[in-house]
Amino acid sequence: MNKQYRTIEVKPGLYQIGSVLGPRYVYQYLLWDEHGAILIDAGMPNTPTEAILPFFKEIEFQPDDLLAILISHGDVDHFSGVSSLRNVCSRALIMAHEWDVPWIESVERIQRERYFAYESLGINHDEDTKQWFIDHLQSTDVHVHLKGGEKLKIGKDRVLEVIHVPGHSPGHLAIYDAKNRAMIVIDAVLHKGLYDMNGRIISPPPYYSIQPYIDSIDTILQRDFDVLLTGHFNILHNMEAYQFLHESRNFVNQVSSVVETVVRRSKQPLSLKEVLDQTDQQVGPYTSMAVELIGPVYAHLLELEKKRIINRTMKHTLPHWFA
Repeated sequence: MNKQYRTIEVKPGLYQIGSVLGPRYVYQYLLWDEHGAILIDAGMPNTPTEAILPFFKEIEFQPDDLLAILISHGDVDHFSGVSSLRNVCSRALIMAHEWDVPWIESVERIQRERYFAYESLGINHDEDTKQWFIDHLQSTDVHVHLKGGEKLKIGKDRVLEVIHVPGHSPGHLAIYDAKNRAMIVIDAVLHKGLYDMNGRIISPPPYYSIQPYIDSIDTILQRDFDVLLTGHFNILHNMEAYQFLHESRNFVNQVSSVVETVVRRSKQPLSLKEVLDQTDQQVGPYTSMAVELIGPVYAHLLELEKKRIINRTMKHTLPHWFA
């Protein structure tokens, strides 16, 4: 390991590239065989120069041999490095799920629809965090719009399966490397939250659609794998991988129960921020990016409202919920 990045060959021709992102690591994956290679994600704007390209040089991989950069989903720390990397990897096609392409291709749209989408509901990032998103988002054009179900052949007996696993984002993709019995899920499953480098959970797991997120976990569980690879967690092997998936699923039920209890116990209607803060105290509390718990909290409020378990009223311009 050097000061800029760390790597490991997880399985033959399957490399994890890790670099520091604030209090945690962010990972990309190179899948390489005799027909060429595919890179999953490109990290932040500085990730190619600080991690990916130095690693290519270290293993004597020629950038022109990269067939594709597959963007797992529309998030700043997964696609913002593509615009600089594609200048070096000139042959590589840029791939992403069609539902996340609008976010990847437009900084304005991902800010409006993802990162700052809850401002009209009274939920805001602090100014430093908001500026961080503005400073680091770098859009890129996508050549190939995927749907899930595609097969990518990189060796005579090595075919990668593209799997649509929504929930964290509408068009999140996972890659199943059957030859290596490896499942690369990136941020499709996020446990009880993201860990810092000391193994402490510090920030929430932002899923935005409940049933698709649960269905994605079930889809992953149906595959035969002995290693689970993510965007921010340590490599998970065998039973610890399955435990991670089941605990992620259970956490959804926990948040739903807490949100319902918070609303039921209140003697007056609660705003989204009030439900968020009280839920954070019970399922966290999270010390970093706690506002990202808003995705699960708002999704569960809408689900409970749809089931007529809770109700909505308006106070001034903001919705409030009561039981």
